[in-house]
Amino acid sequence: MLHESQQEVEKLKEENKALLKLVSSYSIDTQTRLDMLQISNENILGDHERLMAKLKRRRPLPSEASRT
Repeated sequence: MLHESQQEVEKLKEENKALLKLVSSYSIDTQTRLDMLQISNENILGDHERLMAKLKRRRPLPSEASRT
């Protein structure tokens, strides 16, 4: 009985190690994806700011001039 309990404990330890590796891998992968999304978001915001700056600098079209 004691030997079976020790085997069960060892089996549970191994399962726990495997689960910890899985969780760690998932966590690292998720953080990497979040970092990539953040970079992408920053790029989009930067592109938007540059576009808005260009639009503000350009001369108005004749059709736009009549609206002002």
